[in-house]
Amino acid sequence: MTAKKILLVDDDKDLLYGMKIWLRANGFQVCYASDAASAITMAKAHRPDLIVLDIGLPGGDGYMTMARMRTLRPLAHIPIIVISARDARVHEKKALEAGAEAFFQKPFDNRQLLTAIQKALAPETGLPAQEGEVLQKNPAEAQEKKILLIGDDQELLQGLRIRLRSHGFDVHLASNTPPGIPLALKTQPDLIILDVGRPGGDGYLNMARLRSYPPTAHVPIIIITAADVSTPQDRALKSGADAFFQKPIDNQQLLAAIQSALGEGGGPVTGSSLDPYPANQGF
Repeated sequence: MTAKKILLVDDDKDLLYGMKIWLRANGFQVCYASDAASAITMAKAHRPDLIVLDIGLPGGDGYMTMARMRTLRPLAHIPIIVISARDARVHEKKALEAGAEAFFQKPFDNRQLLTAIQKALAPETGLPAQEGEVLQKNPAEAQEKKILLIGDDQELLQGLRIRLRSHGFDVHLASNTPPGIPLALKTQPDLIILDVGRPGGDGYLNMARLRSYPPTAHVPIIIITAADVSTPQDRALKSGADAFFQKPIDNQQLLAAIQSALGEGGGPVTGSSLDPYPANQGF
């Protein structure tokens, strides 16, 4: 089996040297960069399986480097673990919202970092919580259809997740910001439910981006949106959505649309009633 390749990005040469030796001792191939520009160059040249990125870099902030990588098709899906000497109370949340798999404040525990690396490189064996969740499967569940929920309304998404899991689907969650795109490329879902928010939001931009990547270009997408938007249905269907729902959503109609999109069902579906939360009857 070919060793997984890790790109280390940090301007601390002593840290780079020590991590390089330690990671190689644990069976990884290692390449490294010490500033923002060379990080992009090295990532393009070596196509690592994972990147460990310091957010305090010469020539550009680590967050800018991460955002740039997420816009480049060959790099968009690569998991990133952020390390930093900065205040974890501020930067852990910021790093995770920017799409990092994990955050570690320096000095960090090597064993915990190794666990995070292994988890990021084998997401199907982990059980992360909330956003980015990948559910464990047993062999009997191997053929479950995989659905990715993308949106900013976490209460609604959690309600949908519970309902969809109860109907036997393998469910993943992501925010309606850049993390949704790399997670889609990583998990390669059978169907995506995308909350496009309100006019002026980035939901339709995310949809266009999903359609621009070969792994997600033909994945069925069901659009959900706020109830008070004006005539957004045509835009959703013209953008290539398989179905369109305004909130609050009829659970049974949504389930029918999912089954139609995953099977041999017919044309676009629309709906506009009820509520996806667990307190409601139905799906």
